[in-house]
Amino acid sequence: MEVSDPNPIGNIIESEKIDNFVDSMKKLWDSTHPAPKWYEFWKKINLVPATIFILNCLDDCISYADEFRNATGADKKATVIFATTKLYDYIISQILPIWARPFAGYIKSYIIGVLISSSIDWIVSKYREAEWAKKDRSVLDIHWTKLHFQMFGVPLGGHRPKF
Repeated sequence: MEVSDPNPIGNIIESEKIDNFVDSMKKLWDSTHPAPKWYEFWKKINLVPATIFILNCLDDCISYADEFRNATGADKKATVIFATTKLYDYIISQILPIWARPFAGYIKSYIIGVLISSSIDWIVSKYREAEWAKKDRSVLDIHWTKLHFQMFGVPLGGHRPKF
């Protein structure tokens, strides 16, 4: 799967359960991360807590949407994207620095359209294929050894340059 071609998105499933999930996540965000005061616009904003929070909510929202047994995968994905977008809009409107607000639309379209959409596909594939377990050390060693050789431009089986 290419990043530029995520799985298709269907129709949003109207669900009170998803709406309640989004509302409870908004309240959780407010209780753990108070909004900065209007006059603190010069302070440095750390987007890492917001990113971690949204990704954790994304994982939970996928689990909620997976309970819609009669819905297609594309419809579930559309529902998760819709819920994540509502949560994203709520959080980002509070923490986005004033100088970045003119770019908010571009940032949102990339975050939601590319990163979140691709993340949903990745998370669902991990759940479906039961690949959440840590990989065996030997598999990781082989992977990183191949990557290390490719970084030097040496085809596999070639000799590593001497320094």
